[in-house]
Amino acid sequence: MTLKDIGVADIPLTKTVKTDNKILFFFPKMYSINEKKYINNCTLKIENWQTLKAIAIISHDGNSFTEKELSENELENFDLIQEINVKNDILTLKGYSRDSNNWLEYSFLDCSSEVLMTH
Repeated sequence: MTLKDIGVADIPLTKTVKTDNKILFFFPKMYSINEKKYINNCTLKIENWQTLKAIAIISHDGNSFTEKELSENELENFDLIQEINVKNDILTLKGYSRDSNNWLEYSFLDCSSEVLMTH
């Protein structure tokens, strides 16, 4: 499966593992758009990025928001990744933080990515 073949909206991650220039996102299942079925125990691997831009969008009262840029040391864990977009060598993940419930947007420039079936 490729990133364009999967759906992960509303599927909580089971865990995230971060190391230098590699992040593994573990899902209990992913939806295969081509096969029209769920595939159990999948991992999204992103590594070797040139640049990572991470933003947390913080809601103050439901009507006002501020953006906070996060360093790689401040990255929050996703609870839900609602959107995966690939455009012009930029892979962007958007979703809710497990740590703060803020909206997160992580954009990886010139990275490699892979969807793995883990058993």
